[in-house]
Amino acid sequence: MGHMDTVNATGWHERWPSGPLSDPFSGYYDEHYLYGRGSADQKGGIASAVAAVKALRDADVRLAGTVVLAFLVDEESGEKDTGVSAGAKALVDDILSGTVPRPNFAIYTEPTALKVYTSQMGFIIGEVTVVGKTSYFGTPWLGKDAIRDAVLLLDALYKHSDEISSRTHDKLGNAFLLVTEIQGGGYIAVPGKCVINFIRKVLPSESLQSAALAIESLLADLNHKYSVSVNLRYTASRDNEYGGTPIEVDDNAPGVDLLVKVVRNTTNIGDPIGGAPYWSEASFLVNQLHVDCVYFGPGDISYCHTPDEKVKVSDVKYATRVLYTYAAEFCGVKR
Repeated sequence: MGHMDTVNATGWHERWPSGPLSDPFSGYYDEHYLYGRGSADQKGGIASAVAAVKALRDADVRLAGTVVLAFLVDEESGEKDTGVSAGAKALVDDILSGTVPRPNFAIYTEPTALKVYTSQMGFIIGEVTVVGKTSYFGTPWLGKDAIRDAVLLLDALYKHSDEISSRTHDKLGNAFLLVTEIQGGGYIAVPGKCVINFIRKVLPSESLQSAALAIESLLADLNHKYSVSVNLRYTASRDNEYGGTPIEVDDNAPGVDLLVKVVRNTTNIGDPIGGAPYWSEASFLVNQLHVDCVYFGPGDISYCHTPDEKVKVSDVKYATRVLYTYAAEFCGVKR
């Protein structure tokens, strides 16, 4: 299971104005790396899954079970009318209707550097519009300064982030709230509006609803104390109206235990279990269908969404061997 869409290639041509890497979608590779937008996120993982199934067929390995490859679109966000996980939602509908067989276990081939990620962070992305009243700069007492009120809001949001940072997860780290963008002003006048965007990291021990209610309570308190007027909207609903839900799969679940064993026997990465410092669509299977789903794939997440995106060719080969072996051992082989 994986997504075929990518983020855009903004900044790529500035980074690589000429030469073999100038085309972000050329698929250029050398003996060590495959380069380009989507190479790690996540064409490398998809290629490993396809190659593993092909290898099983080429070797005439007859599985006792069924392997389903599901390649989705609309996982990435950042462009207008995208990033609502339309593909994952359609897959869930197809599984519920019986069009696609219900899996016993699922692997989402996000880049994990060949580790097995059994948990992921959730998130809430919100946009807060601070509402003031514009007026001529020479008569500021006739207006209400939205940027000045936004300063009070920023202070409250950062204090909230400090308060929740004591909540931790052994694989995912601390909870936090990060302000990602501020827009306001633009005229030589008292600004009547200021917009603040934020993302709230949500841990598996938390719920998106409780995290959202805490933010809404904070905004109500500001209005009560300082008459700060705001409008809040959640801008990235995925498998939840507030955003994307976190997951945590038991490290010792049978499907996980076998995958970890195969990874250990195939690679030399040491302890293969970890947690995803990102959100992707495994939560649709885990939280909506109650199917264990983990992340495993080639690629380093730190290169993703950057003009230096690449994936090790050797890691793609390792991932193929892991998925080949895992499918045979998990499904069993007909004599």
